[in-house]
Amino acid sequence: MNSTFTTEAPRRGVVTVSIEAADYEKAVKDQLRNIRQRMDMPGFRKGMVPQGIVNKKYGLSVKIEEINKMVGDKLFETLRENKVEYLGQPMIQPNEQDLEKGSDFSFSFHLALTPDFNIPLSQNVKLPFYTVKVEEKDIDEADKYMRRAYGSMQQAEVMGEEDSLYGLLVELDENGQPKENGLRKENCLLLPKSFKSEDEKAKFTGTSLHSVIRFNPYKADGETDAITANLLGIKPEEVADHSGDFNFEVEKINHFVEATLGEELYKKAFGEETEIKDEAAYRAELAKRREVEYAAGSNNLFANKFIEYVKANLGTPEFDRETFRPFVADIQKKNNEELTEESFQAIIDYVFFTTALRQIAKAQGVEVTEEVIRQEALGELRQQMAAYGYQGLPDSIFETLVKSHLEDENKRAETELNATVRLVALDAQNKVTLEKQEVTSEEFDKLFNNIPSEEA
Repeated sequence: MNSTFTTEAPRRGVVTVSIEAADYEKAVKDQLRNIRQRMDMPGFRKGMVPQGIVNKKYGLSVKIEEINKMVGDKLFETLRENKVEYLGQPMIQPNEQDLEKGSDFSFSFHLALTPDFNIPLSQNVKLPFYTVKVEEKDIDEADKYMRRAYGSMQQAEVMGEEDSLYGLLVELDENGQPKENGLRKENCLLLPKSFKSEDEKAKFTGTSLHSVIRFNPYKADGETDAITANLLGIKPEEVADHSGDFNFEVEKINHFVEATLGEELYKKAFGEETEIKDEAAYRAELAKRREVEYAAGSNNLFANKFIEYVKANLGTPEFDRETFRPFVADIQKKNNEELTEESFQAIIDYVFFTTALRQIAKAQGVEVTEEVIRQEALGELRQQMAAYGYQGLPDSIFETLVKSHLEDENKRAETELNATVRLVALDAQNKVTLEKQEVTSEEFDKLFNNIPSEEA
C-alpha cells in the first residue's frame, strides 16, 4: 500500500493512495468469517451458513468497507507525516474504477492548503493602547456598589422594588389547585427584580406579608432550564415536567438597606485586618481597584484593535477555492442554507482570520489548553448571568452551564477563538509599540463600543 503527497497551484494538495488486493484480502476474509459466526438464516444453524453464501451476500460491501477504511487511514497518515495544514476536508476525486471486479485501486484526494499569513509583529508596528483616568465620579460609582454589596436586610410588611421574598412554593395543576405529588419547597427565596418576564414580575408589585401570588417560575426566569432547576431544586432535564404555575405564599419580606461608611463596612469590604480607617483611605482603595478593572478593560479594547490590525493585514493570499467550495456547500446544504458568493466570501474571510490568528499563536508559543478554554467559558457565562441580573449563583450552576456550553461545537469553537484572541493580544503587547492614550471612562466606553466622538 503506497501513498504520495504533492502540491500544485493554486495551493492545492494532492494525496494519491494506491492499494492492492494483498493489502485488504485478509481483512475482508476475517470480517466475512465474523459475519458467518453471527449470521442467522432459515435452514441453517446459527454460525453454520456456508461461507460461499455469506461471501456472495456481503462480499462486495465488506470489500468496499475495508478498502475505504484502509485508504482513509493511509490518507491521514500521509497528511500527518508530511505535516500538511489544510482547510475543510480532503475531497476524493471521481474515478471509473470497478470496485466489484477490480483488485488493485488508486484514489486521489484534493485538499485546500492553508494559506501562509505573515502578519508582522515588531516594534515597527504601532497600535493604540487606551488607559482610563480614574476620576471622582468613578470612585463614587464604586462606593455605591460597595454600599449595596455590603448592605443589610430589614423586615418589611410590603415589598419594595429592590426587596427579596421568602416563602412556601407550591406547584399547581391545570385547575389552579395544589398538584397531587407536585413540587413543594419551603423557605424558598425569590428575587422578583431579577425576573426576565415583565408580566411575571408585575404579579409581585406591592406584595404584602402572608399574601399568595400565582406565577410561573419558568417564564419568570426567561425559560432557562439551569436557573429554574436551581430554584425548584430539580435537575435541568426535569424542568419541562414542572413548567406550569406555582403558588408562592409570602412568609418574609427582606428590605435592603445600603451600608453606611464606617469600620464595619471597611472590614467587610477589605478584610478584618484592613488598615483602612477613614473615608479618605477608603476612597483611595476604591480608586486602586477601579484602576485594576480599567486595566482589564484596556486589554480587552487592545484585543479589539489587534483583531482589526490582523484583518487589515491578511491581504489576498493564493487559495484553492475550487476544492474548498464543495466542502462548504455540503455543510450549507446540511444546514438547509444556500451558498451564495456573498456567504462564501464571508466564510473565507472568517477562515482566513482564524487561520492567521492560530499561525500567530503558534509562532509566539501561545498554547490554548483545555483548561484555558474551560476558564474562558466560565468567564463568559458569569458575565452573561450577571448581565441577566443573576449575581452570586452557586458554582454547581456554572459547572452545568459550562459543560453544556462546551458540548455545543459552535459555542466551543467561539470560546476557543476568544481565548486565542485574548492570549495572543496580551503577548503582542510586548512585541509591538503601544501608543498609549489616557481617556475618561465615558470616552473609553465609546471607543469600546465604536461610538463616534462628538468631535468627529
